[in-house]
Amino acid sequence: MRVALVANGLPPHVRTGVETHAANLAGALVRAGVEVEVFAPCPIDGLAPYAQRREGRGSVDEPWSVTWIHLPPPGGSNQAHEDAVRRAFGAFLDAERPDVVHFEHLLGLGLGALQAANERNLPSLYQAHDFHLISDCPTLCAPDLTVLKPSDVDGLARARVGREFLDGFSDLGDHHGWVLEGDLDTEAASHLAAIMHGPSTDVEGLEAARAVIMDWQAKGRMIAAGVDRCYASSPRLLAQLQGGLGRALECRPAGIQIEALAARKPRTSGDALRLGFLGGIGKHKGLHLLLDAFESLPEGQATLQIHGGGTDRVYIEQMRARARDVGADWRGTYSSEEVGEILGEIDVLVVPSLWVENAPFVIMEAQAARCPVVVSRSEFTMERVREGVDALLFDRGNKDSLLETLQRLIVEPGLMESLRAAIVPPLELNSEARGWIEIYAELQAERRRRTPEPILPEHLVEFAGRYQEFGRLSTRDLFEQVSHGLESLAESLGLDETPMQFMARAVGRGGRLRDETSEGRRALEWIEGENRAHSMALSATRERATWREEQFVDLERKLEWYAQRIEQGKQELQGLREEYQGLAKAKEEADGALGDVEKEKDWLEGQLATRDAVQAELEGGLHDARAALENFEGERDWLRKTLSAGRQELEWLSSSLSEASDRLAALEAQELEWQGKDAELRAAEEERAQVGQHVQSLETDLAALREHEHWLRGEVGGLLTNILPQEESAAVQQPAPDEVARSLTAGTRELRRIRAELNWRREEMAAAGGSAQSLRARIVGGDLAQRALQWRSSRVNDGPEEQA
Repeated sequence: MRVALVANGLPPHVRTGVETHAANLAGALVRAGVEVEVFAPCPIDGLAPYAQRREGRGSVDEPWSVTWIHLPPPGGSNQAHEDAVRRAFGAFLDAERPDVVHFEHLLGLGLGALQAANERNLPSLYQAHDFHLISDCPTLCAPDLTVLKPSDVDGLARARVGREFLDGFSDLGDHHGWVLEGDLDTEAASHLAAIMHGPSTDVEGLEAARAVIMDWQAKGRMIAAGVDRCYASSPRLLAQLQGGLGRALECRPAGIQIEALAARKPRTSGDALRLGFLGGIGKHKGLHLLLDAFESLPEGQATLQIHGGGTDRVYIEQMRARARDVGADWRGTYSSEEVGEILGEIDVLVVPSLWVENAPFVIMEAQAARCPVVVSRSEFTMERVREGVDALLFDRGNKDSLLETLQRLIVEPGLMESLRAAIVPPLELNSEARGWIEIYAELQAERRRRTPEPILPEHLVEFAGRYQEFGRLSTRDLFEQVSHGLESLAESLGLDETPMQFMARAVGRGGRLRDETSEGRRALEWIEGENRAHSMALSATRERATWREEQFVDLERKLEWYAQRIEQGKQELQGLREEYQGLAKAKEEADGALGDVEKEKDWLEGQLATRDAVQAELEGGLHDARAALENFEGERDWLRKTLSAGRQELEWLSSSLSEASDRLAALEAQELEWQGKDAELRAAEEERAQVGQHVQSLETDLAALREHEHWLRGEVGGLLTNILPQEESAAVQQPAPDEVARSLTAGTRELRRIRAELNWRREEMAAAGGSAQSLRARIVGGDLAQRALQWRSSRVNDGPEEQA
C-alpha cells in the first residue's frame, strides 16, 4: 500500500509539534509495512515558485521519501496560489500514484491540495490539528493576540486587515501576524487598535476581507465534503469544526513515541526548581510571559532552560536578550532525538501559550517522559491534563497567575512527586499508525465498492488487468519495469546490448523514434513560436483595446463635462436676461426719481447749514459734558467703594436672615407641636370630665347595689334559718314543706336576677377601670383610679364569699 502523507513542513526546517509528529508517523507507517511518500512545502534557494524536489529520508531498513515544494512568499492573488498548488500537487499525485492520501496539515498549501485529490477520485482523509479548513487564521489569534471564534467573521476579517497592515513594517520581520506591546510606535499602535476594535466604517478594506473569509469558509465546506473521512485530534476541536464544515467528524488523538521518551528517567530534584520551555518560539507561544514570571521568582530557587527556534527572528532576538537579562539558559534549536534528554534534565515543563493550543504535542511528550507540566488554562489544554492531579494550570496571559503557580512548586513539599506519580502516558505512536492502516484499507474497499467494474471482452480482461497494474505504478517503478522489459526483449532478440544501449540506439540519430521525436520537437517549437507571436499580437491588441477604452472613457468624461458646461451656460444666460430686464426697469425708476433727488438736494443744503449751527452749539455742550464726565467718574469711584461695602453688609444680612429663617422655621415647627399637644390636652380634659361624671353615676349605682345586696343577704340568711333544721331544744315551730319550697324557689329566682345585674355592673366598672388606666392617671387624677382599683380588689375578695 502506498500512502501520500501531506504536511506543512518537516524537521529540521520546522520543529513544532505537528511537523515532528508527521515525520514520526511516516516512520511508524513504514515500520508497519506501508510505503510512504510525504509532500510538504520548504523554501529551496534557486528554484522557481512551485518547483519540486524529492529527497530520501528515514533509514536503510525503514526508508521513506519527501517531495519538497518551493512556495513563493505570501502575497498576490489567493486564488492564483490555490490553483498553482492544485496543479503542483496534482503532478505529484500523477507521478507517485498513491492508494490513499492522508492530509496531516495544510498550512501554506491551502485548499488546492484537497481539490487535486478530489479531482483524481483518490481515497482521502484529513486529520485536523487546527482551524485551517474554516479559517484563513488557523490559530484564531488576532494581531493583538486576542482569541477569536470561527464564527466571528467580522473579527477574522479585521485580523486579516490587521496582518496586512503589519506587513508594511519591514522592521517587524517575519511577524506571523502578531505584535506585542511596544513593537509599534504610538500612531501605528492606535491605527492597529482602530482596525481591530474601531467602527467598521473606518476600517479600509474590511468588506473585501469579509468576502475573503466567507469565500474561504464556503470553499472549505465544499472541498471537505469531497474528503472521505475527516478527523480531529481533540473533542473540542471536533465540535467547532463540525459546526463550521457542516459534516460529521471523528475524534482520533495523535500518538507519541513513548519508548524513546520513557526510557530516560527524570533526574532527582535538586535544590533549585528546574523549569523548561520546549517548542516553537513565537509570540503566540508566550515565552515573554514565562521570562517575566521567572524574573519575579526568588533568586536561586529556580532555573530555566529554553529550547526551540522559529522564523520570527526579531522576536527571537528580543527573547534571547531578555533571557540573558533574567538569567535563563538559552539552549536554541534541538532535534526530535534530543527531546527525551531535554525532558530528563528539567523538573517541570512550562507551556505559557497565549492561543488556545488545540494540539499540544509537547504536553504529550512530557507525559510520555513522566514530566509534570504547568500550562495555560483553556478548554483544549484541560482535555489533555487533569488540573491539580498531573498538571497545574494558570490563567492564560496572566503573569501573576503563572508566578503564583510556579511558587507553589517551590514551597509545597511533595507536590512535584504527586503530580509525576499521577501522569497517565498518552497513546503510543505505533498504535496510532496501526489504526490509520485499518482506515486506509476501509477507504480502499469503499472506493472499490463505489467504482463499477468495466464490462470487457474476455480477450481484453487480462490486458486491462495489466494496464491497471501498470497504472498504479509510480513513475520510478514504471521506468524500472521498462528497464527490465528492455533487458528481456534484448535477450529474446539475441542482442548483445544492455537496456540503456538498446534505448540509446532506439532514440539515437537515424532511429525512427528519435526522428519522430525531433520532428515533434521542431513542430512543437514552431507551434510555441506561433503561440508566442499570437500571444504578443494578442497582448498588443489588448493593450491597444485598453488604450482605446481609456480614450473612450476620457472622451465620455469630456462630453459629460461639456454637456454640464452648456447647461450651466444656459442657466447663466437666463439669469443675465432676467438681470437685464431688472436693470432696465430700475433705470426707468431712477430717471423718474432724479427730479425728486434735485429737490431733496436743495432741502439737504438747507439742513446742512442748520447742522453747522447745531454742531457749534454741540461742541460747546461737549466741553461742558466732558467736565461733568470727570466729576461723574470721581463720583462713580466713590459709589463703587460704597457699593462694595454695601454688598459685604448685604452678605452679612443675608447670612443673618438665613439663620433667622432657620430659627423661625424651628419655632414654627415647635409651635405646631405645642398646638397639637394643647388640643390633645383639652380633649383629654373633656374626656376626663365625662369619665368623672360616669364614675360618679357608677358609684351611686354601686352604693345602691351594695345596700340591695346587704338586704338580700339578710333575706337569704333568714330563709336559710327557716329551712335549716333547729336544735331539739328550740321552741320555734317548723314551717310547712310546701311553704319552704315556695320560699326557696322565689329566693333562687331573686338570687339569679341579682347575679346577672352584678355581672353587668362588673363589666361597667371594668370598662371604667380601662378608661381610667388609658388616661394614665396624670389626666383623670389619681382618686378615680384608686377608687376603681379598690373596687376591683374588693370584688375579687368578695368572690369566694359569694360562692360560699
